[in-house]
Amino acid sequence: PWAVRVSRILSAQDGTAQWYPDTARIVPEVRIEGTAIYIAMDASGSMSGSRMGAQITAVSRLIDEIGKNNLARENASPNDIQILTYAAEVQSTILRRNADSTAYSELSDWLEGLSSFTNGGTDFGAAVSEAEAFFEGASSKRRVLIFVTDGEPSPTSSVNAAKATLAHIADLDVYAFNIALPNTAYTAEIDNTPVDGVPIVPEGDPDALVASFRSGFGRDPDMNPAHIIRECLTNEDWGLGYSTADIGPSFAVAADTLFAESFGLSLLWQRESAIEDFIADVLSHIDAYLYINRRSGRWELRLIRDDYDPETIPVFDDSNIVDWGELGRREASDLINALTLRFTDIRTDQTGTVSVSDTGLVQEFGQVISTTLDYPGIRHEALASRVAARDLQALSAPLLSGEITVTRAGADLDPGDVIALTSPERGLSHVIMRVAEMDLGDGRKNGIGLKLVEDVFALSSTAFVGGESSETGALIVPPKPLARRWVSEAPYWLLVQELGHTQADARLEEDADAGALVAIAERPSPDALSAQVWHDMGSGYEPLEPVEFAPTALLGEDLSEDPEQRQVAVGAWQGLEDVPIGTLASIDEELLRIDGVSPTTLTLGRGCLDTMPQSHVAGTPVIFWQALANATDPVFGAGEVLSVKLLPETGFGTLPLAQASEDQITMASRAIRPLPPGDVRANGQLMADINALNDGPLQLTWAHRDRLSQTSQIIDAHDAASIGPEPGVFYHLELRWVDPDTDTALEPPAKVLEAGTGTSFVFLKEEIPTDQAPPLTKHIEISLRAHRITGAISYGAWQARPMRFYMPDGLKLSGAEMWLGFGTGADLEARVVEAWADHSDLEPQNILGAESFAEHATTKAVSADRISIYIEVEP
Repeated sequence: PWAVRVSRILSAQDGTAQWYPDTARIVPEVRIEGTAIYIAMDASGSMSGSRMGAQITAVSRLIDEIGKNNLARENASPNDIQILTYAAEVQSTILRRNADSTAYSELSDWLEGLSSFTNGGTDFGAAVSEAEAFFEGASSKRRVLIFVTDGEPSPTSSVNAAKATLAHIADLDVYAFNIALPNTAYTAEIDNTPVDGVPIVPEGDPDALVASFRSGFGRDPDMNPAHIIRECLTNEDWGLGYSTADIGPSFAVAADTLFAESFGLSLLWQRESAIEDFIADVLSHIDAYLYINRRSGRWELRLIRDDYDPETIPVFDDSNIVDWGELGRREASDLINALTLRFTDIRTDQTGTVSVSDTGLVQEFGQVISTTLDYPGIRHEALASRVAARDLQALSAPLLSGEITVTRAGADLDPGDVIALTSPERGLSHVIMRVAEMDLGDGRKNGIGLKLVEDVFALSSTAFVGGESSETGALIVPPKPLARRWVSEAPYWLLVQELGHTQADARLEEDADAGALVAIAERPSPDALSAQVWHDMGSGYEPLEPVEFAPTALLGEDLSEDPEQRQVAVGAWQGLEDVPIGTLASIDEELLRIDGVSPTTLTLGRGCLDTMPQSHVAGTPVIFWQALANATDPVFGAGEVLSVKLLPETGFGTLPLAQASEDQITMASRAIRPLPPGDVRANGQLMADINALNDGPLQLTWAHRDRLSQTSQIIDAHDAASIGPEPGVFYHLELRWVDPDTDTALEPPAKVLEAGTGTSFVFLKEEIPTDQAPPLTKHIEISLRAHRITGAISYGAWQARPMRFYMPDGLKLSGAEMWLGFGTGADLEARVVEAWADHSDLEPQNILGAESFAEHATTKAVSADRISIYIEVEP
């Protein structure tokens, strides 16, 4: 038997070098422990922009992956990690020994804070200048150095300096990666791991870069299926014995795609079965066609992917179809709504399973109709989940299929190609089909037979692990109200995306209070086309421009206001595969950056743009709006109240206005307001100690934000470093009493303090007007708000992050109301340290005991308007 395993991935059976070795090894995820990892990131001028952005994203994903897998494994040895950026010299660095969850979070935060705009040379020596000290402190850990660059060394002699430094470090594995740099001569001088060579990664492609990272130093790789099939075709011993000249260029294209998808396989072929059956099994895993191109005579590999433009594919209709044959849809009785996939779990080397279902179809059928599929070549649960969702999408939809005969217009088609069928009398309008098989005839007839099946990528639905799904397929259903919606006044950032900086600023200079509306929602059913937007300002509903639908999910657990809670469980997905990393989503009134996404978990950057981290309850919708949301023209004024309804449109028509859910917003000059400060901390903590006011002065720090400059596609989260500030910004500290009955902050503020234009302020408890506190006040809320004056108006930030504290020196009970509340001889039950009565005619007296309290609570002792009682509550 022949196994596609580690020892065979980078060499053929006869020992010769493997074809296209850069993509041969595939490591879907890095599982590494007890390792010292040094990462040198190129921050030279040529990296500025998309190259640096992709490098930051890729390294962040790598660190998150290493951390997640290391921390999830019981008794795993911790890793040491140092990351630095270099140009002509070291620009910034972070080091964490024996990394725990806090360290990995700090590493991720540091990476998020890096700028995509860079400058300077490419000094290889500077890149590794701190490596020797780092590895000396790593004890006996495995030593790995990752070196990334897009340029040749500058000065050229710096490569020798780098080699000299690395020569002093024993047992070091150096993995070099070139970004869009074909010349690997210099990086090859410091790369000492020939297993992967020096991969050349396309610029601006974080998927390819992180896949190269994994392939480079990840353990236990799988093999690229394109390489498996190629070797089956060309091996002269156990394969089919074709020449390498018989292999077409599509194999390299397929290898690149599968590598970027992290779609590797580990399979065992037993000679008892035909090699053709083994190839068919690989094709089934990856969803692909293998055929001989009749024009070139070479083998071609075509992956079935969403890699075409439906507007440019060949159209077949009555003008070029000789015989429509028999076309039909799969019967409803043949559809499934749940699927279990069996795979070989790398964690146990035993059979594992993942299950997916389409809850919409389960509800429609009234029962679960399931099937089980085997994909033994898959060894990772994440890949198994993706393949299960892929297959369920195809098996749960009533796809059109059949055979037709076309004219010579179909002569240039190949298996796997897509075409569009149009026939008004058959109810077909640009239905996208895949060519499964072709019959070129016997030479006596000119017609070409095509066996077709409707393309699964033309469908809009997807199903997910654990029963989470959107609704399925080509079933047309009546429109229904939209449950998951985001309706809001548009932030300045969105206006700039819509209008451009110049026009957006001109509109606000003309009318600073001008505001725009943004509205978007879930896709309620797969056949829903778009949603009409209607608004009412008091004189009746009027239409606005329609909007597309956004991917959505529901929180699977509560999400706190802690900016460091960056991961949260999610479920009930709609459109998981359409969520780009690095884009914005909304949860209630908080805007968040999507740093990672899976069927069960979101990784988030909290409190983005003009919002602050907030708490959200389980079940709250997450709306992934950035790629699809559009703002209206900024024609609404401050204070105007808008009632908004979204009406989905399907093949059955449009949802009646009366049936649509209504949202109401009050415009508040959001676009002109300065951004709130970021990284707000009390005594160095993002989540303030509630007892801090009793411990001494409160040291408040924060980071500047700049509304005018933070308008790129790179989104900064709340905990990012200072940016700006916008000219003219200053800060106020707002103090509010917290109502003891409703636990909400009372308006207006009890006091407002000027906090200057810097990034720190020392707050003393003496600033609190305690004598003005409402009875029974236990907490005070402090908020830092940015302000900027435009014209004669001072505009405060749209949101401010509140911090809540206990009232200093205890709970105050004051005034006649409190006196009457206790009454003569009343018992006071409280968890107290001391209770004191302070009267101008008496020394302060301890009235903690019941007898003392009864004595001092008589109407003869003192009058209610002349006594104050303080209770200091134990922390």
